[in-house]
Amino acid sequence: MTGSAVSQRVLGLFADILEYPETSIVPQVRECEALVAESNAAAGELMGGFRGFVEQTSNGDLQEVYTAVFDLDADCHPYLGYQLFGEGYERSEFLLELKERYRTSGFEANTTELPDRISEVLRYLSVCSDERSNEEILREGVIPALDKLTTDAGVIDEELEDAELELKQLRPEHDPYRPVLHALLSVLEPLRTVPAVAMSAAPQEERTDG
Repeated sequence: MTGSAVSQRVLGLFADILEYPETSIVPQVRECEALVAESNAAAGELMGGFRGFVEQTSNGDLQEVYTAVFDLDADCHPYLGYQLFGEGYERSEFLLELKERYRTSGFEANTTELPDRISEVLRYLSVCSDERSNEEILREGVIPALDKLTTDAGVIDEELEDAELELKQLRPEHDPYRPVLHALLSVLEPLRTVPAVAMSAAPQEERTDG
């Protein structure tokens, strides 16, 4: 899937890392760092910074950090549809489209979570064999949502507001998960070949359900 841009294994690891950390994610972070560093030094360095943070942080503390970043900060809500459309009709259409893709591919979605949560979408992409559909979701859903998340996410120190700051200079102590989002966006950059459009718009004509 996705050619040389990113493997399904890497997408699955990012899904693990961006889920609520019920258990330690250190093994997944280490593997993700090693895999992305093979072809993307900047992303590898970002994940290395996050690895250093999680290795020195108890899982209980990491859970508190995760909640503060993703659940309490509206700018960083980890829902693709929310980031793209806010709350409204377009997001509802986006959710329906994701549900249909999950259903037709046989993906067993987490029924306690909305289908547009980034970890859930990445989990689906890590197992779905429909390369064309996967790349469409990445280009039209994941990448533009990450554009917003990496611009607005979390607690930003004044020095991070400098538009010229290199990705490798982002430090996890300012917002521990921010480098992860930047790393994921960096490995997906090769797919940014067409302008992002609302994913739900194009497939609507093909729908037969009410």
